[in-house]
Amino acid sequence: VVGLPPDAGHADIPPVVLAPLSLADVEVTVAILPDPDAANEGSAEAAATLIRRSTGARLTDDQTEADLVIALASIEPPALRACRSGTAVAPEAGAKVFLACERLQEWAPGRPEPDEPVTRMWLSGPGVARGRGVDILGVPEETVVELARLNAGGPRGIDTWLVDRSRRVCGIPRSSTIDVIARVA
Repeated sequence: VVGLPPDAGHADIPPVVLAPLSLADVEVTVAILPDPDAANEGSAEAAATLIRRSTGARLTDDQTEADLVIALASIEPPALRACRSGTAVAPEAGAKVFLACERLQEWAPGRPEPDEPVTRMWLSGPGVARGRGVDILGVPEETVVELARLNAGGPRGIDTWLVDRSRRVCGIPRSSTIDVIARVA
C-alpha cells in the first residue's frame, strides 16, 4: 500500500482517477463507471474531461471494450466479470481496473483488529515480495473473491489497483494469488 501525491488542483476529481492517468494515452480506451450513490453526479464527467484533455484517450460507456476501467465506487462481481481478462496467448489484453474504496490498510498478524467490517486478503506470488496482507473497507468480499477467481491459473487475468479516499493505492498484479481470509469486524 503506497500513497499518491497530494491534490494537484483537482479537488473535484476522485483519487481513483489520478492513478490511471499515467497509463492512458491516445491508443487506450477508458470506461468510467459512475458512483450510483454519489452526491456529486459531476465527478464522472469531471473525470472524463480530465482524462480526455490530459491523455487523449478514447472514452467508452462499454467496459467490455475498455483497456482501462475506472470504477468511481465499488463494483459487484458481474461488473468485474464484464471486464476483459485477456487470453492465455495474450494475457496483456486484460483490462486494467482501478477500484475506489473507502480505506486500505496493510495487515499483519499481531496488529490491532479494525473497528469496522473489512475484507481481509493475503496477496502472494510474482509481483508481491514476501506476501502482503491488506484490509479493505468499501469493496464487497464477493468482488475480491471474484477477482481471485478471474486471476486464478494465469497468465490471463485483470491487473487491479484499489485506491482509497486518502490516496493510498494497492496494486494487485494479475499474476498474484489472492486469498480472501475473511470479512473481519
